[in-house]
Formats: sequence, structure tokens, C-alpha cells
Amino acid sequence: MELPKVTNRIVYIVAPALILIGVVIGTFVGTHYASDTVVYDYQLKVETPIGDHVALQYGIWPELANIDFFQKVREGFIAGKANFIEANLTSMQVHAYKDGQLLFTVPIKSKGKEGSWWETPSGLYRAEGKEENHFSSFGHVYMPWSVPFQGNFFIHGWPYYPDGTPVKEGYSGGCIRLEDVYAKQVYEHIKVGMPILVFEEDTKNSFTYALQAPQVEAKSYLVADLGNNFVLAVSGTEAESKTALLSKLMTAVVSSEYKNIEEKIVVQEISTEDSGTKRLVAGSSYTLYDLFFPLLLEDSDEAAMAIQSYFGVNRFVTLMQGKAQALGMHTTTFLSSSKNAVSDNTTIGDIFLFLKYLYTNRPFILSMSANKTDTRTYSAPIFQDIKPVHPFLTHEAFKGGASNSNTAEVSNSTGTMEASVALVFAHPEKETSEFSEDLISVFSIPFNGEERTVGFVVLDSPSAVEDTEALLSFVQSMYH
Repeated sequence: MELPKVTNRIVYIVAPALILIGVVIGTFVGTHYASDTVVYDYQLKVETPIGDHVALQYGIWPELANIDFFQKVREGFIAGKANFIEANLTSMQVHAYKDGQLLFTVPIKSKGKEGSWWETPSGLYRAEGKEENHFSSFGHVYMPWSVPFQGNFFIHGWPYYPDGTPVKEGYSGGCIRLEDVYAKQVYEHIKVGMPILVFEEDTKNSFTYALQAPQVEAKSYLVADLGNNFVLAVSGTEAESKTALLSKLMTAVVSSEYKNIEEKIVVQEISTEDSGTKRLVAGSSYTLYDLFFPLLLEDSDEAAMAIQSYFGVNRFVTLMQGKAQALGMHTTTFLSSSKNAVSDNTTIGDIFLFLKYLYTNRPFILSMSANKTDTRTYSAPIFQDIKPVHPFLTHEAFKGGASNSNTAEVSNSTGTMEASVALVFAHPEKETSEFSEDLISVFSIPFNGEERTVGFVVLDSPSAVEDTEALLSFVQSMYH
């Protein structure tokens, strides 16, 4: 009897999160080996699904029921141009590899019954031997083309009793059973010591936990930290909304960046259907600072027209669009109506970028919208009877806002939060069957003793105020 041939090459396998080093050694194991047997001994170090780097021992390896982990191990063998067998008990196929290339695939006829004590376990094994016709003392049957890989587990052909009667179809006693023609093909490919990778996806533990979504009726919404951009809740990020949501705030931003807000401008004749209080007199002079109060607190079209007309409406639209592009708001467009510049399309992502800019670079605009401007810097406004229309105005934690929607009362039950700004805009002209509202809010919310500034954007909602309150409640209950 000849001793089995022993290879003397070293195989290095390097793949993402996987290192396989093969050191080839061998001993004479039994007299049933064919003379062309080659003995392999692969040593592996691998990253587990939880990030640990451990030596991957041959034998039962439960992590190989994780498809991602299994694929890393297999890809490592392929990258290292190894010879190995993959027995996939999910697809019921055996794949034979030579030098990292798939050589052939054959079907599996049966395996051990799941949940039984003879269930075929996932793991990394090696061919412990080869026998053309092994007699099983366990099943009292002959098993042609047998390759043992783990105790009493074999890859083999169709078993038959000593009288020649084939066993019936059904589950095996834990072995991987093939048709004889395929079993012989696998048998001839396998060398003693060759790795055998047995995989069966663990569907019992495929359950994943999902965060319960907030009860919000808006078509799209976003809640994100303005400081570190962490997203706490989001839906409908790609949906575009036709809304006048940004026009007043962008008017304040652009005009304050092109003109000193303490300089006066002459107001031209203004014609508006705005139902708000008429405050401006044609031919009179007002500072931008004075005009910002009705603009931001009363959502005054009259004030917006006065500012935009001073610059020229068409030029002002160009300036607004240029500012949006500079901030990365690439889906937002502004239009020129017959009277003033208004926003048209936008998304929650663009609005978040704008809120972040206001919070970081133009916080005084937010303060003015709350009617909490530090008048020691600019003096008291000339309009003393401003009537803010924001629905959160009476909330004890409210810090700012603007609205051209309803003035519904807002619950003051969320006393632990501190609002910074919120803006509500209604747009019954949308092509929807219901009156819909948009709402932007920024709240200062305590997390672990630290106040974080969080932006809330709600678009296309039948009740923007209720949706915002629901999102606030969700964030406060789910995050700490």
C-alpha cells in the first residue's frame, strides 16, 4: 500500500475580514485511501459576525449558518485558489472547486432532518477519508462512494441493504446523500484533508428588530440633529413638494446678506390679496429690520413684496435660487409670480440643509421669528401691534416660528422640550383631495443632560401641528 501523497505548498488567502493560511502536513490515516490521495491541513483565522478574530476550527461552526459569514469564508477559499467542496443544504447542491474556480455542481437528494438529533450541521470540515463502498454499522447499509467528514456524517451515493435493495427516499441519517453518478464524481474530485464547507441558512433566527415608526400622516417627514446630522426619523426623502414653505425665510436671508438691515428702503405701491394687517404706506421708508417683523411673525406678503420689489423681483428670484444652490439645495426652485418671488418645488432634505444654515449662520432670523429679538442691539421695532400667527406661540418652551396656516392651539404637555423655531405653511392649491399643510420646526431637546438642536420637517400633512407633536413625542420616548 502506498502512502498518500502530501503537498508541500503554503496557501495564503486574504479577503475582507478573512485570513486563511494553509500549512500542508499529513499522516497515513487508513488503508482504505486511494493511492492518489493528497492530504491537506488548512489553518484559518477569521472575523466572526460580532467582529472578533478567532481561529476557525474544523468541525461544527454555528456562525456558518449566517449567510454573510459563510460567504466571507467561501470567498476566502476562492481568493486563495483553494481546492474545496461546498455543500449548500439551503439550495440542496454540492459545488466542487479547483484552484478557486467552480468545477461542477451536482444536486443533493437528501440530508438530515431539521430539528432531529441527526440533523446535518453547518460547519467547516475536511475529508477524513475515502472508501468506495463503506458499510455503515449505524444504518446497516452499504454507502457507495463514501467520504466521511464529521463522525458518522458522510457524503455518499445511494445506500442499499446487503441484499441489494436500495433504501427508500426521505431524510438521511444526517449524511449528504447524492445519486450514485454524482457521488462518484464528487468522490473522484475529493482528496483526503480537503475542506468541506457545509452551509444551511438559519431561517429560524432570521428575525430582525425594527423601530416602530411614529404615527404620522404626512407624506414625508424628517427629524435630524442640526449639529451632527444624525437622523432620528425619516420617510419620503425623495418626494418633492410644491410649497411656499421657504420663501419668507429665504427672503430674509438673501436681503440681509445684500443690504445692511438698518438701512432704509422706500416702499413702492403694493397691491396684495393678503388678508393680514396692512401696515406699509407707499412712498414711506422702512428698514429691513422693521420689515422682518411682519415678514417672519405674521407671514406678511406685503412685507415680502416690499423687500423683493426694492431689489427687483426677477433679480431677487435669481439671488434666492443662487443661495439655494450654494447651500446644496439642488431640488429647490423659486419662481417669480406677477407680484413676488415664491418657492415652488423642494424636498425635506433641502429644507434640512436650509435649517442647518439658519441655525449655524443666521440665528438672529430665527430669534426674530419668535418675537424674542434682542432689541438692545437694533432698538425696538416700529410696529408695536404685531400679531404672530404661529400655532406654537403660546407654548411655554416656544422659541420662534412663522405661519400662514391656521392658529390652532398647541398642547403644552411636552414641558421638557425647548422649541427653537417652527414654521407652518398651508397650500390648498396642491393637487390633492385634502387640504394639506407643511411644517418646519427646530427644537432644543435634552438628551442625557445635553441640549441638542433637532430639526423637524413635515410635508403634505392633513394636520402639520399634530404630526409635529407626534414626532416630538416619538423622539422623546425613543431616544435618550
